[in-house]
Amino acid sequence: MVGLVGALLLGVAGVSDNYLHRGVETSAQGPFVVQPVGDGFATNEDLLGLPPDVRPEVIQQMAGYGVRYVRMPVSWATSEPEPGSFSWDVLDETLAQLEGAGIVPVVTVVDTPEWARGPETATALDTPPGDPTDMYGFVDALMRQFGDRLPFLQIWDAPNDPSYWGGQSPDPVAYATLLGESANAARQAAPGVQIVLAELRPTPASGPSDLTFLRALYRASAAPFFDVVAIVADGGDRSPYDRQVDEDRTNVSRAIIAREVMLEEGDAQTPIWATHFGWAAGPSGVTDAEQAEYTVAALGRMRSEWPWMGLAFLWSFSPEGSNPGRALTQDGQPTTTLVALGEQQAATGDIAATGYAPLGAPAVSLTGDWSVVGSAPDFQSSPEIGAALTVRFDGSGLIANVFLGPNAGLVRVQLDGGPVPGLAVEPDSDGTASLLNLAFSPAYEAAIPIVTGLAPGPHTVTMELIEPGTFTVGALVVTRDLPTLWPIVVLAAAGAVLMFFAVRELLFVLAQRRGYLRRRREIDINPAGRL
Repeated sequence: MVGLVGALLLGVAGVSDNYLHRGVETSAQGPFVVQPVGDGFATNEDLLGLPPDVRPEVIQQMAGYGVRYVRMPVSWATSEPEPGSFSWDVLDETLAQLEGAGIVPVVTVVDTPEWARGPETATALDTPPGDPTDMYGFVDALMRQFGDRLPFLQIWDAPNDPSYWGGQSPDPVAYATLLGESANAARQAAPGVQIVLAELRPTPASGPSDLTFLRALYRASAAPFFDVVAIVADGGDRSPYDRQVDEDRTNVSRAIIAREVMLEEGDAQTPIWATHFGWAAGPSGVTDAEQAEYTVAALGRMRSEWPWMGLAFLWSFSPEGSNPGRALTQDGQPTTTLVALGEQQAATGDIAATGYAPLGAPAVSLTGDWSVVGSAPDFQSSPEIGAALTVRFDGSGLIANVFLGPNAGLVRVQLDGGPVPGLAVEPDSDGTASLLNLAFSPAYEAAIPIVTGLAPGPHTVTMELIEPGTFTVGALVVTRDLPTLWPIVVLAAAGAVLMFFAVRELLFVLAQRRGYLRRRREIDINPAGRL
């Protein structure tokens, strides 16, 4: 009985631990997921479909509320109505307006012109082209026209849904071919472009689920042709605190399964974006107050627990159309959610979350004379005394990638304006900082834990060169310890103790039965028969 109770307690502890920690990554060990952008308020909006006189106003509203990324469709059918005849005016004007507002576009190529459709889907606008090389030509022309003005290119939308695949049965191999042709064209025309995998519908009315289709794409050797995986993170009617993970369950935690699929396929480094994210408010959804609370809480959970999750795009910004989770009301006023997101962005926009933080992240600042290291472009170097790196982060630890070498200098390190506890260096003379000597022979790159074991909350680390030499530093990694949940610890400890005593008693009984131990006997209080 004791053993059964112990096993039950251990089982409950294991299930609870899996429920609370599944999908959570600390970033303490690599490989690291390198996000192509930092955190930022992102949304969907069909800007090219808006009336010309409305578009600038919507873009300015986006900028005013802190939107930094917008995902927008670009119709191949509209842009190339005849082979080799391109219409770029509206897109060019829209990109100029976005640049003026400081908003980065994520362009999704959709639709097929009539001349490029196959005979079996000649009347379907959303069919893939009959010949994938036709799309190669369009993507090549698009990227040669706009170059680095289009840093992100998404190839198609929902290819696992027949209604977005010309009514045909979804074919992962056919989409992988289309993706490969398009990615090759884009990368050749604009080498810095990041290719985003098509967003996959979680459970289309017919056709495979997003997770089934994603597995099939990996097995169709599509991985070399995308830099970001796109998923839908629909909260449904469940809160972001719902940690139950199931393929048939609609909640934000379902995103964890996409990450697990990628890990199963050996892809630990590709980031995931939620290209549609949020909760629908209204009679069939949550209340306006719940929508705002859930959206902000979910983004906070992604920042702290999921370094593999990058941008999360609201369903839509303007009230046009029927998409849930929009940011503006029908009369153009901000929803409660939009106000809450603006406040969150203002509070956390320059604070690095758990995971990889490149030197170009908003949370990282360099002062002094710095230059890119030619042999390692992710690193920058400075020989100037007083040159400094400052990073604001929210985590329990910080790792710095630095170059150690005979010409490296002495670096003064401060945490929140004081010395760094636990850093294996000497405190400086006035006790207000710690000194980190980077001089070492032979030279090599090292990942140095600057600080660990911090309490939650924003922290600031400053590293400053204070003696002649060079200070060469690369990306930073913000780590976060898994929270210690005492109920689980107590359950596991109690279960282990009970199991120990149960096993001990079992071994004792077996030893007695096999004759290894003498059985207990009653004591004879009158051995000689005397009274």
